[in-house]
Amino acid sequence: MYSITVWHEALGKYQVVRGRTPAEAQLKADLKKSAWDAQYLKSVARTQRSKSAADKRAERESLKEEAADRTEEAEQAIQGLGEVLPSIVNASPVFEMAKQRITAPFSERQPQAPRYLEYPSAPKREEPQLGILDNIFPFLRKKKIEQAESLYLKAYGQWSNQTASIKKANDDLYQTQQRLMADWSAKKAAWEENRERANAELAASVAGLKNGNADSVYWLFENVWNLLPVPDDFLSGEYQLHFDEAAKTLVIDLDLPEFEKTPNIKSFRYVASKNEIEEVKHKDSFVQKIYDEFVYQLALAVPHAFFTCDTEQAVQAIVFNGWVTYINRATGNQTTACIVSLHSEASELLKINLREVDAKTCFRSLKGVASPQISSLTPVRPIMNIDRSDKRFVNSYDVMDGMESGANIAAIGWEEFEHLIRQLFEKEFSAGGGEVKVTQASRDGGVDAIAFDPDPIRGGKIVIQAKRYTNTVDVSAVRDLYGTVLSEGATKGIIVTTSGFGPDAHRFAKGKPLTLLDGNNLLYLLAKHGTVARIDLAQAKKLGNPLAR
Repeated sequence: MYSITVWHEALGKYQVVRGRTPAEAQLKADLKKSAWDAQYLKSVARTQRSKSAADKRAERESLKEEAADRTEEAEQAIQGLGEVLPSIVNASPVFEMAKQRITAPFSERQPQAPRYLEYPSAPKREEPQLGILDNIFPFLRKKKIEQAESLYLKAYGQWSNQTASIKKANDDLYQTQQRLMADWSAKKAAWEENRERANAELAASVAGLKNGNADSVYWLFENVWNLLPVPDDFLSGEYQLHFDEAAKTLVIDLDLPEFEKTPNIKSFRYVASKNEIEEVKHKDSFVQKIYDEFVYQLALAVPHAFFTCDTEQAVQAIVFNGWVTYINRATGNQTTACIVSLHSEASELLKINLREVDAKTCFRSLKGVASPQISSLTPVRPIMNIDRSDKRFVNSYDVMDGMESGANIAAIGWEEFEHLIRQLFEKEFSAGGGEVKVTQASRDGGVDAIAFDPDPIRGGKIVIQAKRYTNTVDVSAVRDLYGTVLSEGATKGIIVTTSGFGPDAHRFAKGKPLTLLDGNNLLYLLAKHGTVARIDLAQAKKLGNPLAR
């Protein structure tokens, strides 16, 4: 992408515009500058009308007209914030990859061949016309012959000079034609090279999307974002992205404007007694509603716009986190906080008719997280603001589908048991958009799996330990789990075993964010998700399997 910073000193405005090519970026910059120039000229015209009014009546009319113009601008600013969701939905898909391939030929015409000057015919020697006297008197004949030769030589000299001039002119035309052709050919070759490069980059990006490549996902989002019809003067356009390739989840951290920047002018009115224009402001409650509605709509619109453009379905879910930087009036210090967070899946969001929804109600139904009044800038915990680059994570594999009906899960290998528990909880959490990852084998009683649950109430980071025991799990294992929950910064811990828990273990877990699941609970969960199994501890002991992982 190419970017150009557009400045307008008279209005005190600047903006960074972006385009896929330098020409597109320049076009957008020129359009923005033209719009600002028109706005400035309109302002100057209003000022000049006011100053140059010869009588009070003309001045009053000028001020009334200015008040009406400024009122219209204020109404449009607020209307734009309240219609960001339908505007984006109606414009989607804003970026269609199938249409990005450049197929048009080089548009500049090839230089035409020059029209060369024609050469004149060479003069011919004309034999002099001799009369009787010329034949009688030799000197007369000689004189006529010499005159004819002189005329010929003069004509020949003129022809030679004219021919030389034409040749020089034609040579100049030829050289100019060669330079023009060389320049045109160079431009054509450069354009075609850029076309091939752009098409190759496009093909690589599309291929990357098919393979779930993070850089390709970032490329697509950048193109989508740059084309969204959002209020550029209100949004900074700054964002950060993180794509979890394994989970196919894109996290968007978007900078939101602070509440104080929300347009709050209801109208401008002319006050005759003061002969001036006064602002009429909206009530604070109305401005707060405008800000909240804008944030709700943006949190729904941005993921929806991306999903409509992701024809390769590289991203299955998006976590939208809205961040705002503001001055905390209690401390006077600059504060950055997440004030809204939404986890949405493509399969779910694309089924919703966003043109007809109430943004806040839809946001809440998708289990979005935000304070009751977003404009209060009350921080919330992002649904997914967790470091997913945990090096302990390993690739998981399917156990449940290949398990025989009635298999004794107490007798399977400890690693197979861990992946069984991972798959079981993945099915349990999948309804809410969660995911479960298995960690590397450590045999140290630490983390066996980590779940990421986006639910705003019961969710967060959940530590899971799998204990394929044939004896009762004692309190020390539960204490270890609690310590792991604290050290991992998790919201909850779950310990699953094929056996059971002693009374000390249950007493320790009481009142703590711990869940103890014994063999019966484990069999119930497996049956709930379609797997019939059994636990035979005696058989497992006979097989000599280790008691625990």
